[in-house]
Amino acid sequence: MADSPEVEDIEVVGNYSRVEAIASKHIYVYQVDITNSEASGDSAQVREAQHRRLLFAQALDGGDLGGKHHVVFDGREYAYSAKALHKRWTNDTWQTCVRTADSAELAQSQFQVEVRVHRRYDTKRLFDCCTGDSTIESDSEMRGMLYALDSIVRQGMEALLEPVADGRALSSQKSIATTAGFDVWWDYRTTLRATRSGLFVSLIARAVPLTNVETAAELARLYLKQQQQRANDNASPVWTGFQQTVSGLRVSINGAAEVELAGLTARAASELQSEGRPVLEVYAGVPADEAQWPCAVVAGTKAVVPLHACRIQRQVLGGIGGWQRKRLMALSVLAPAARAEQLQHAAQMLATACAQSPGLRAFGFVTDGRLATVPAQVLPRPTLSVGPPNTRVVADAQGNYTLDGRQVLEPAPELRAWAVVVFASQQRLSQAQALAFAAQLVKGAAELGVRIASTRPPVFHASPLAPIEQTLEHACAGAPQLVVCVLPSGSVALYGEIKRVAVTRLGVHTQCVRLQHALGHRPKIVQSLALKINVKLGGVTCAAPALRATEPATMLLSADVSHKTELGASVVAVVWSIDTEQRRFASCVVQHPRRQEIIENFDAIIRHALRVYRRHTGQKPARIVYLRDGVSDSQVDDVRRVELQAIERGCALVEAGFRPQLTAVIARKRHHARFLRGAQNCPVGTAVTSVVAASTQGFYLIAHHAVAGVARPVYYVVLLNQCRLPEPELVALVYRLSYTYPVVTRAVTMPASLYYAHRLSGRGRLQTSSPFDSLPAFSGGKRPA
Repeated sequence: MADSPEVEDIEVVGNYSRVEAIASKHIYVYQVDITNSEASGDSAQVREAQHRRLLFAQALDGGDLGGKHHVVFDGREYAYSAKALHKRWTNDTWQTCVRTADSAELAQSQFQVEVRVHRRYDTKRLFDCCTGDSTIESDSEMRGMLYALDSIVRQGMEALLEPVADGRALSSQKSIATTAGFDVWWDYRTTLRATRSGLFVSLIARAVPLTNVETAAELARLYLKQQQQRANDNASPVWTGFQQTVSGLRVSINGAAEVELAGLTARAASELQSEGRPVLEVYAGVPADEAQWPCAVVAGTKAVVPLHACRIQRQVLGGIGGWQRKRLMALSVLAPAARAEQLQHAAQMLATACAQSPGLRAFGFVTDGRLATVPAQVLPRPTLSVGPPNTRVVADAQGNYTLDGRQVLEPAPELRAWAVVVFASQQRLSQAQALAFAAQLVKGAAELGVRIASTRPPVFHASPLAPIEQTLEHACAGAPQLVVCVLPSGSVALYGEIKRVAVTRLGVHTQCVRLQHALGHRPKIVQSLALKINVKLGGVTCAAPALRATEPATMLLSADVSHKTELGASVVAVVWSIDTEQRRFASCVVQHPRRQEIIENFDAIIRHALRVYRRHTGQKPARIVYLRDGVSDSQVDDVRRVELQAIERGCALVEAGFRPQLTAVIARKRHHARFLRGAQNCPVGTAVTSVVAASTQGFYLIAHHAVAGVARPVYYVVLLNQCRLPEPELVALVYRLSYTYPVVTRAVTMPASLYYAHRLSGRGRLQTSSPFDSLPAFSGGKRPA
């Protein structure tokens, strides 16, 4: 197959609107403290943004804060002005006392509002930084200036949106009605971005569930309908999912002031008392079936209230359960054309806010009302090596390549002994059906060049409720290299316990498959299972070509830290290549202090990695390319200061004076940048370099094809480049490594080694001696495969 064409220059539309001007020369920042004069300690602080805004506005009306200049207050801690308010103050602090009748909760107290001078920002320096005429040396100063502008822009945008009960402002344009207890409205967010191409406002539209029922009982009925059962036993786990929905909900009871709910009772309403009387007497009119439901618990008290009596004002559902989350996620995924239309509407709203908002007008904030068009490049798809030897393949326009008539590049050693465990009855998957599935798997693996000796492995049936460790020990009596586990459902608990026992107790590879897939014999499913088995046993699916004919020996190093564990600690996973072609990898998984992102004792891990690399290759690497996942803007300096220095120390621990060239790149998936080509997704391999942060080197890369919605690029930030890789070469390196993830035949979102690190850190919660079911409920994303 012929190679794909060379780099193609295109233009893409980003979710940005260009800032044409900020007329004000300065942004004056003031710190605001609001306390209840009649309270003491922590209770004196006024914390709710709605109340703080109301009291601050009252203070502006009743006192001389600094003339008639318009002041923007973010509702939290800071106020912003285009003019110096403190010139008329006797010192750096201004104080006043206020009362307000606009809120029943605040009417009985007197409040003190204190405003202090915080700092001043120069807007010209920000524009000069974008053009390269000057630099802002302190990252904290840049972040502070952008945060101030963010707050000013958001205040202007919120004035054009519709307020809801919890103090937020949302857009009902293109809202979507549902029967899940909520309507989908849109929360427009803005973020200022100082880039090489200028100052932009990033526009984000996020789907938000807004209640469309009047009582908590209506929500409960919808929940039970989704469960397809009626709950007469309130102790049943059927209420577990609804507990999350109710927690944090603000309701009015018998017309009184709103209160917040904390959850549900463990007993039915018919069994409970309130103020010494049965609950059903205190709250009349509760339907008979609802009397068997649990009651709601009022936060901060022991009061219990029937769900029938909890009236809901229109508000954002904060804690939606799985029954609602799936619906919300499906509705929030918009086709590229619909998303482009929505973002263009947001850009026009921003321009309108600049013309109408007193705050934005005071700062002379001007945007062009359009989505920005930026240059981009589409990289050529790499030519991949597969089997038989010297076979080459190029992916199609969607980043997919096929192994039809081809084999994996390096098959694993022959699988001599294996077993199948079916966690279901023989009525659901009989012995004959299990052996037929095994025969299909052997045949599919053989077509890929993966050899499995036995076509009739021993098959064991077991209940998913039986002790998993005993079941797997029985299956491993014949010392199999692999156990294929057929699961009746997508239960994370069952899957987690199988992986825990296999890794920590038995030391055997496992491959899980859903029961319906074992019955279906679909070729794609069989091929996917064969690829996973090949990799687990040491095989290689494909390889991408080197960028240069004579590359120095390079070790590819990747790391990720997972905080989504219930073990009381975070988990660090470090992965590194152990050959010169970056095809095979070794790994290290370690426990880490909870919620700490920066890796401790990294030098010891690097020393171990270098020793393993030298043992496999017979040499030390001349270059190290370090890919780091999941680091925020505020942690970049810590990574540079701690982890990069630890890599240098680790090299010195291997051999004094050993200093390989180091290139370090951070990969970020959690950001709001999106790019479109017209009303369609960008082609696979699209790279954008013009709208990265002005003070950094980096790029956005769309390496994968989006199955639904708009493709999310990965944002790569270059921290260090001692290898002196030109930017186009570094982009090409990351892109070609995105094709080498061995369990799929397509380009994935980021390089394979980063995926390995991400999956290993996510599996850290399984590496424990505690049974999986004894851990708290799983809280993190998709389970590993």
